[in-house]
Amino acid sequence: MSTLRSSLFEAINRLQPELSPSAQAQLTIPMGVVQQRRQAFEDRIRQHRHEPNYILIERALRNTDELIRQDRTYADQLRLAEAIGLRSLPPYLRDFLRDHDNLHRATVRSRLFADTAATNTAIDIFARVEVRIIHLRNVYSLNIIRETRSQAERIRMRKDPALMKEMHDCTDVLVDEIYRVLHRYEQLQALLPEETELENVGPDHNVNDFGSDISPAPSYTTTLAGLFETEDDKLDHTQRCCICLDPYTDHPAFKLSLCNHVIGKTCLVTWLNGTARNANCCPFCRAELCTRRARQVSSRTIALQTEEEELNTCFARALGLMHGLDHLANQIYGDDAEATRGAWTGDAVVEINRRCFENGVNFGFTKDVRQSLGWRLRRIEWARGGVLVA
Repeated sequence: MSTLRSSLFEAINRLQPELSPSAQAQLTIPMGVVQQRRQAFEDRIRQHRHEPNYILIERALRNTDELIRQDRTYADQLRLAEAIGLRSLPPYLRDFLRDHDNLHRATVRSRLFADTAATNTAIDIFARVEVRIIHLRNVYSLNIIRETRSQAERIRMRKDPALMKEMHDCTDVLVDEIYRVLHRYEQLQALLPEETELENVGPDHNVNDFGSDISPAPSYTTTLAGLFETEDDKLDHTQRCCICLDPYTDHPAFKLSLCNHVIGKTCLVTWLNGTARNANCCPFCRAELCTRRARQVSSRTIALQTEEEELNTCFARALGLMHGLDHLANQIYGDDAEATRGAWTGDAVVEINRRCFENGVNFGFTKDVRQSLGWRLRRIEWARGGVLVA
C-alpha cells in the first residue's frame, strides 16, 4: 500500500512543472495586498445600512407564529434546514434562515455596542441607554423566538437576575437625568427675564456729540431747603434732571444742542445707550437726537434660551427612552397587556416626585391616562401641599 502511495505522489510531482526562483517570487502575494483587500471588504460591510432591529424582530416573529399554526417548533425548522442542506433549500426555508441569521447578527452587534456604551463615558448618556435597551429587546425577542413563544421561556426570562438588573440600571440613569433637567429648569425660570432682553448693536454713543456741559451748573433754589418749591419748579429741566429728578448738585448738567434742554450728564449717557425703543430721543421732549441703533436679543438671553431648548430636548429624549423601557418591561413582566402599561415607570415617577419635593423643585408627575406613559408633568407647589399650578 505504501509503495502504491509513493508511486502516486511521484506521478503527480512529474505532472507539476518546475518553476524558476524568479517565477516563484512573482507568484508570492505580498502581505500588504492581503491586508488592503481585507480592509476594503470590511469597509464595505461597515457602510452597509442594517435594517432597524424592530423589523428583523417582526419578521422572525411572523415566522414563529406561522410555525405555531403548523404545530411545529422553531428548532424543528432549523433541523429541517440543516438536513436538506444549503444548496437544496426551497425558497421559504432560505427566507426563514435569512431572517434567523439577520436577527442573530443584530443581537451580536447590539451586545458589542451595549458593552462599549456601559463603560465609555464619552458617548452621549442617552445614546448609551438606548443601545442597552435595544440589546435587551433583541436578547429577549431572540430567546422567545428560538423557544417558539414558549411560556416556560417567558417565565425563565422574568426570573433572570441579570436582565432585571440591566432594566433597573437603565431606569436609574433616566431617573437621574429627568430630575437633573427639572432641577436646572427650575433655576432657569428665575434667570429668564419676563420680556425679551435686548442689547444694542455697535459702539456706544459719545454724549459729547449731542451738546455740552453747563459750567457752572444752573443755580438751585435752596430757600429753606426747597420747602417753598412749587410743582412747576420740580418740573423745570434747568433745576432738576428729568430722568432721576435730582437737582444738579451731585451730578453735572448737560445741555442738548438740538432742543436746548438740560439733562444730568450721567443719566443722559445711560439713556442714550439704553435699549429702550426711544433711547435716541431727548428724554424731556422726545425730539430725535440720532438714528436708533439696531437691537438684538442679548447674548445672556440667547445663552439661557439655548440651554432651555437643550433641556427640553434632553427631557423629550429621556421620556422617549423611558417609554421604550416601559414597553419592553410590559412585554417581559406584564404579558404585553394594556392594563399594565406604565406600571414599570410608576416607581420611577414616585422617585422623581420625591426628589423634587425634598429639594423644592416645583415640578412633578400626575396620573393621566391620555399620556403615553400614563403620567403628565405638571407645575406643583410642594410648599403649599402639592397644589397644582399648571
